[in-house]
Amino acid sequence: MTTSALEEKRESHFHKSDEQNAEKQKWTKHMSNNNGQKLAGKVAVVTGGSRGIGAAITRRLAADGASVAFTYAKGADAAVSVVKEIELHGGKAIAI
Repeated sequence: MTTSALEEKRESHFHKSDEQNAEKQKWTKHMSNNNGQKLAGKVAVVTGGSRGIGAAITRRLAADGASVAFTYAKGADAAVSVVKEIELHGGKAIAI
């Protein structure tokens, strides 16, 4: 390859990397935990929100500003615990 062909190839590679980095930064920003209450004023309903993944989703929605209503089938103590934790952090939640 000639010197100019190598330079073009290298320049093309760096340009692609810049585009990929910009896209990655957009995605990272979108997935950031520091999103400034983007769900404020919204209501979320979660089924099975007292334990496991459901509880994590319930907590995250509340942290993002949503008022959360969630159902549970067993483990009323776990449901009460999730509600108290959300309220302790300034959120609104109800277990059904």
